[in-house]
Amino acid sequence: MEGINSVYLSFDLDWVNDQVLSHTLDLLEEYNFKATFFATHESSLLKSLDKDKFEIGLHPNFETDLGKYDTNKLNELKKIYPEANGMRSHTLFFSSRLLPVLKNMHLKYESNIFLLRHPHLEVVNRTEDIKSIPFNWSDDKHLELGCSHDITTFPNIHKLGINVFNFHPIHVFLNTADQDHYFSSKDNFNKPELKNHINNGVGIKSLMIELFEYLKDSNVETKRMVDAL
Repeated sequence: MEGINSVYLSFDLDWVNDQVLSHTLDLLEEYNFKATFFATHESSLLKSLDKDKFEIGLHPNFETDLGKYDTNKLNELKKIYPEANGMRSHTLFFSSRLLPVLKNMHLKYESNIFLLRHPHLEVVNRTEDIKSIPFNWSDDKHLELGCSHDITTFPNIHKLGINVFNFHPIHVFLNTADQDHYFSSKDNFNKPELKNHINNGVGIKSLMIELFEYLKDSNVETKRMVDAL
């Protein structure tokens, strides 16, 4: 089982434009941290990233307007990012019926099991060819639960096991304070006016920076999720 250095950063894009995404990338570059981005759409900025530092996974939204599920969404994203090794579904939808689909697309892992602040997590085999990488913190759940924006709300990285932190670039850009703040911004999603909703107090961005500072002070290097295989 991995120990203190087993820290992974992931980001679910959720259709943000490159201007919004760049705010997250600037912080990662500043701290020289590796990360995985789960892509929902084609992004020239993502495609330009150093692959040794930043992994691109797939983040398909399988749900249709009819309430059914369209697995072709995964195939569409794989054509955009053919080197992708992993996936995490929007809304974390997953089924054992997807495992053969992942295998046929030469994907090596999925990350749809969320266990908030759970210690001692490990990478496990879903099949002979596909592994599952769970994650134990996510900013959207943090906001949903109304947690305080301080580092005590994170998993304890000093316990054995992997720790996978998941953020959304939209919450980093807005420095989202709470769900009401986020919902009030949605009409201006990917519009120039979105910057008018940026929170200058404590929020998800300030919390992420607090995590980054703690990791730096603890001499912890982050990893891409594919590095866990």
